[in-house]
Amino acid sequence: MVTRLRKTGIAFVDSLPWGTHLCQFYETKQDLLDVLVPYFKAGLENNELCLWITSEPLKESEARKVMMEAVWHFDSYLERGQMEIVSYADWYLKDGSFNQQRALDTASRRMTAMKDKGYSGLRASGNVGWLPKQSWDDFTRYEGVVSSLIAEHQVMTICSYPLAMCGVLESLHVMKNHRLALIKHEGVWQVIENLGQTKTEAALKETEERYRNLFESTQDGMEVIDGGTGRIVLANQAVARIFGFDTPQDMIGVDPLDYIPSEDREHVAAMMSGYMFEKDMHRVVELRALRKDGALIWLSALGVKTEYRGRLAGLVSLRDVTERKQAEQALSDSERRYRLLAENVSDVIWVTDMNLRPIYFSPSISRLLGYSVEEAMEGTMETMLTSASLEAAAATFKRVLALEQREPGRLSGAGTLELEFKRKDGSTVWADTTVSILRDPSGRPVEILGVLRDVSDRKKAGEQLHHSLEVLERTMEDTIQAIASTVETKDLYTAGHQRRVTQLACSIAREMGLSRERMRVIRTAGLLHDLGKISLPTDILTKPGNLTEIEMAVIRTHPQVAYDVLKNIESFGQIADVVLQHHERMDGSGYPSGLHGEEILLEARILAVSDVVEAMFSHRPYRPALGLQKAREEIARNSGTLYDPEVVGACLTVFDQTGFEFGE
Repeated sequence: MVTRLRKTGIAFVDSLPWGTHLCQFYETKQDLLDVLVPYFKAGLENNELCLWITSEPLKESEARKVMMEAVWHFDSYLERGQMEIVSYADWYLKDGSFNQQRALDTASRRMTAMKDKGYSGLRASGNVGWLPKQSWDDFTRYEGVVSSLIAEHQVMTICSYPLAMCGVLESLHVMKNHRLALIKHEGVWQVIENLGQTKTEAALKETEERYRNLFESTQDGMEVIDGGTGRIVLANQAVARIFGFDTPQDMIGVDPLDYIPSEDREHVAAMMSGYMFEKDMHRVVELRALRKDGALIWLSALGVKTEYRGRLAGLVSLRDVTERKQAEQALSDSERRYRLLAENVSDVIWVTDMNLRPIYFSPSISRLLGYSVEEAMEGTMETMLTSASLEAAAATFKRVLALEQREPGRLSGAGTLELEFKRKDGSTVWADTTVSILRDPSGRPVEILGVLRDVSDRKKAGEQLHHSLEVLERTMEDTIQAIASTVETKDLYTAGHQRRVTQLACSIAREMGLSRERMRVIRTAGLLHDLGKISLPTDILTKPGNLTEIEMAVIRTHPQVAYDVLKNIESFGQIADVVLQHHERMDGSGYPSGLHGEEILLEARILAVSDVVEAMFSHRPYRPALGLQKAREEIARNSGTLYDPEVVGACLTVFDQTGFEFGE
């Protein structure tokens, strides 16, 4: 029960705890204003959601006007929805008559809005001056429900009754449902406390504490449902967790049927009424429910009839059995799917015991091997497999079973084997055999499950494809060599240069641990890296002296020329980029694009070092060979400036530790 005190704003009533239900007996419009205007003003100032339900003698427009006069910037409260002033007809009536359920549902929505929008509480008031005599008993019962409902929430409400419509009996009924009564006597407001309700509240609090102790000591979800309203009046943390509410208090006032799928509500409502309230059968039922976020769950529920706060109620124990139901459904679905799969799939499903004695073959065995299921069951592995495949299968099963003996429980399957089976007509067929181990509940292997799939066409196509790829690779290799040779016929002085650069580049890449695919790119790019020189004048390529700036500019076009040729070959892809970049340098001083550092492909950085080393190692038209030592000094001196340090390190390692030598 909420007990924190709140300022009422009313001059003669200082502070009251949340959950207080007051009544005000009034004679004049001014009596209403004396109490309600300061009451709502205090609520607005304390960040509370305020609701004023008006009736004669004070209309909506009049209430709005007096609040504007009393509260600074009252319009802003109206605009953001913190203050709502509505007519009694829009709140209490449906089709012109008082409707308790409509009023309770609307109140529940306001309490939810209060929490969702971050208000510290809900402060309300309703004028009962509209109530016809024939609806008095219904409204009195409604007031009792309201008292029970707001006791669990951060809500305070005042019900205003005109003295003219309240005789002695009616006044007693009103007092019964309210903790305090406000009445003006001889011009002075007085506060009358309902001592009976106070004593009852003490007794109820003691009973409620017993309920709460019971609730919080159980792992099951527990809730109490009021027999009159059908709404939750008490809940524990476990049930809040089941339904996705933050706290048990958030569930107070909730209609539990709102969290039942619409197609099940009528049936569940009938069960609640029959099993719990009428027959008190103590019967456990399983039903579907919805969490607050809309997720579907399964619950095991037991409801018993009880009494709460002097009213008929139902005590419901709930247990989330979603995982069990899902497991049961999954098992049922799995068994159904397995039957459909086994009887209709084109693959052959088979099961043997751990000694490879057949237990089951699917009907598709006839399609694959020509045997009926009965004939297959009488056969053995020896009769079904060729000698080579039998040997391979036996070795695999032996290895698998030995592993199981060494490390029990680790084994999940024997993997996939490609085996050659003997058909009934004497021909053979290749099949993929996927094998798994089936275990009993203790984890002990008891059966072997396998699936056979005809791969004869795939195997034949694979062999043809392999042959085609070999032919294609040889053709590609011959083409690359032919292109490389063409370049060398243009420049006799650098004959063999591309091959030697490729040898060193591949050795460096291997030392750096590059993948097979990247090695392929380096090898092809190395063999073609000077392809662009085929477009250069021979007299420049073979000039014995120093080149002029114009001649050097011509020479520097060869990477771009090569790139323009190679980029149009779809399978070359990155190879063209590596060729284009093999004269780039780490500090941006290279050509043709002046790339820096990581902007240069690693393959191109490897090729650059290899190109420099081979060029210095070999004779050139304009100078004799400088030798390997000079080449090593060059790349070491400019490591990190012109050349990639990692590539330089790998290159030096290749010479120092692997005994690399340039071939012819």
